[in-house]
Amino acid sequence: MCKSAKEAVIQSNIIRLYAQFLLETDNQPLAAKALLDENEALVLSAKYAPIIAIYQSLQAKANWELGQQEKAYQQALAVSQSPAAANALEALIRANKVLFDYHSSRGNSKAALEAYIKYAEADKAYLDEVKTKTLAFQLAQHQSLEQQNKISLLDEQNKLLKVQQQLDQAQAFNNRLLIAVLFCIALGLGTWAWHSWQSQKRLRQLAEFDNLTGLFSRGHFTQVSLSAVEYAKTLNAPISCILLDVDKFKQINDSLGHATGDWALKEVARICKEQVREYEIFGRIGGEEFCLLLPECDLKHATELANAMCQALRGVDTSASGHAFVLTASFGVTDNTRAGYSLDKLMAQADKAMYSAKTQGRNQVQCYSTSQSVPSTPQETV
Repeated sequence: MCKSAKEAVIQSNIIRLYAQFLLETDNQPLAAKALLDENEALVLSAKYAPIIAIYQSLQAKANWELGQQEKAYQQALAVSQSPAAANALEALIRANKVLFDYHSSRGNSKAALEAYIKYAEADKAYLDEVKTKTLAFQLAQHQSLEQQNKISLLDEQNKLLKVQQQLDQAQAFNNRLLIAVLFCIALGLGTWAWHSWQSQKRLRQLAEFDNLTGLFSRGHFTQVSLSAVEYAKTLNAPISCILLDVDKFKQINDSLGHATGDWALKEVARICKEQVREYEIFGRIGGEEFCLLLPECDLKHATELANAMCQALRGVDTSASGHAFVLTASFGVTDNTRAGYSLDKLMAQADKAMYSAKTQGRNQVQCYSTSQSVPSTPQETV
């Protein structure tokens, strides 16, 4: 009948109510979506903004329950931003609930909180509206029964109700303001703590790790190694030291550029690190010098490891740097049976053995012996 009479507003409201029943009472989101989509053009043609807002909020909820989250989000966002929704609180409630669920599912806590606050405000306003209408209806009934003899009393009651409503509104506003202030404080503290943690982490990393190779810096290497040597001494366990120096590194820097030199250092660190076990201590202690401390490792196994590293470097394809050159290193090895449990002596003996490898032709491994000595003036090309 409404259709034949061209009462689009009434017809739209009937469709909206039936779709709401299917969605929220009968739990049939698919049927509700089909009904809503089928009659969307009719509802829009009615040009009655509050019903359109409610209609679109039902579409958003139906799409959300059917798993069409992005479409539901767009529809809910449109409803929440529509000026007409201010006159359709149930549309705001439904739309902001979809927005809250959407942001929560994506871990966007800030946007979820904002949506929830709007949802709570709309829900309270809606309940207040229902409450006000109910009270008004009850008062009207009461007035019809006792209008003549209780009119003054009803006036007083109305005044009290208005005052109570104002107090409720003021209390609600204060509560929302308090929540907003607490949230801002918590957000500010959280942001400060996060930035502080990031800064401390960055400073610690700069202090403990070499920026180019990612290995331990000399200071951190020394600190960790001293603890490892002391622990090995307590257990009377073997501990070895390997010191390596990139051959002719100054020539690489001078002839091919510092970028190629940096590439070479990173490649040496990467290849040698592949041979190192997790608990072994590896650091860059100078420009092209690296040191490796090996707990629970005797001289034989340390020498085998140094030879494996030397061979791996010998086979490096340097074309990735943009230049073809030979990348090798000289290795010096010693252990606690020769240096005792002293980090300084272990590194000094490994350094002497490494210089012995340099003087004997580079690209090799030498173990420390008492006959080795450090050259008084090392060549710049080493």
